[in-house]
Amino acid sequence: MTLTDLLRELGEPPMEISRLMVMDPDQEGMPKVILELSAGGYPNSTLVLRYRDGVMVGYELGIRSMKEIKADGTFNYSSGAMDSGFARLIFGDDGLQIDPISYCESTENGGVTYYVDGQPATDKAFRAACDRQMAKPGAPWVDFHAANIAAMFGGR
Repeated sequence: MTLTDLLRELGEPPMEISRLMVMDPDQEGMPKVILELSAGGYPNSTLVLRYRDGVMVGYELGIRSMKEIKADGTFNYSSGAMDSGFARLIFGDDGLQIDPISYCESTENGGVTYYVDGQPATDKAFRAACDRQMAKPGAPWVDFHAANIAAMFGGR
C-alpha cells in the first residue's frame, strides 16, 4: 500500500499531509517520520511511520492524542476535559503504546486524580509538571512540500 492509498482510506475527502518531522521519539536509535494529517485544511490526526523488520509500519493517532510534540519526543494528549497529560511513545512487538508520564484522570464521583512521573500527586505538583513540559523546546516541524522533503532525505 502506498502512502497515497493510505491517505484515501483514512477519510473522505482524503487526508492531506501538512507537516512532517523526523525524530526518534522513543530514543531507541531508529528515527521515525511523523506526519501531521489534515482534512479540509485543518489538522485532523498524526501518523507515525516506523521501519520494522524490513517494512514501513504506520500508526495513526487522533487529533488530541499527540499534540505539542517536544524535541525530547514527549507530547501532550487529551481524551477529555480532565483526562489529559503528557506522555511518550513506546514501540513494541504489539505495536504502539502511549506511555503517560504526568496526567490527570476523572474519577467516578466527579473528582480528579493527579499523577506526576506516574505517582499520585497534588494539583499544584501536576500544574508545575505541566509548566516544565510546556517550557521544553518544540520538535522541528517542516511544511510538507518537495523542497523540504528533498532537503531532509537528500532528494531520494
